[in-house]
Amino acid sequence: MVEIFKVGGATAPNEHAAAHEFFYVLYGEGIARCNHDELVLINLLNKQSQS
Repeated sequence: MVEIFKVGGATAPNEHAAAHEFFYVLYGEGIARCNHDELVLINLLNKQSQS
């Protein structure tokens, strides 16, 4: 499955008991939340090319 989010977009909280979920950030950044943890997701290729 491929999901493309507009600026400010999000998925509703959900659970995958028997699956893994991967996110590839092609542009911009986002926040992944799992339980009470948050992880900032960034596109490292764009960040490196802007330096």
